[in-house]
Amino acid sequence: MDAEFVPRMLELLEELGIATQAPMVLHVDNQAAIKQMEGEDSSGKARHIDVCLKFIINFVSKNVIALKYCESRVPTY
Repeated sequence: MDAEFVPRMLELLEELGIATQAPMVLHVDNQAAIKQMEGEDSSGKARHIDVCLKFIINFVSKNVIALKYCESRVPTY
């Protein structure tokens, strides 16, 4: 499925006039999550999300998305 998903999504964005650049940057405020998504071993506590994690790891390894750490901020409402 993901082999067709990414090109189709990029094509749709192009048709809508939305410029994209590869890799798309995913801002994450959790350094442990970044390590897991970059392919480092996950802890036993995270095995329940293993399928979702492998999906993201696949996109990181194909350079479709890049992970960038950003500090958490207190939300202002």
